Amino acid sequence: MQNRAINKSERIELSERQRRILRYIYDHQRQHGFPPTLREIGKATDTGSTSVINYNVDRLVEYGLLARRSDISRSLTLQAEGYRMLGKALPENDEVRQLWAKVAALESENLHLHEENRRLVQRLNALKQTVISRVEAVFG
Repeated sequence: MQNRAINKSERIELSERQRRILRYIYDHQRQHGFPPTLREIGKATDTGSTSVINYNVDRLVEYGLLARRSDISRSLTLQAEGYRMLGKALPENDEVRQLWAKVAALESENLHLHEENRRLVQRLNALKQTVISRVEAVFG
């Protein structure tokens, strides 16, 4: 993917069109689960020329707000800085959700094991008391 790291000292000034393009890509991705085409972006932002859209998308890629692959259509991807520019949280992907589910399952299992361990300690202490009582009874 083409991308340029943003120098944190740079202040990115987006045009209104670039802001609308960035917002539309975000909205389209959330609504449809895949990025829009340049023509869809043009229609949504009232820009008839795909070359104007392409120019502005190239600037957004240059600023590190978007990434794109030239060998795949619908490859526009918001980058972390793009989400920050829009004031949005980074989305979690399926792998992250699955890992959080595993964490929750292990935490639940851990609580169960702590409770089981507590019961076993109680049984062990009771058995020790029984053994001590029997030894004292026999050897007094």
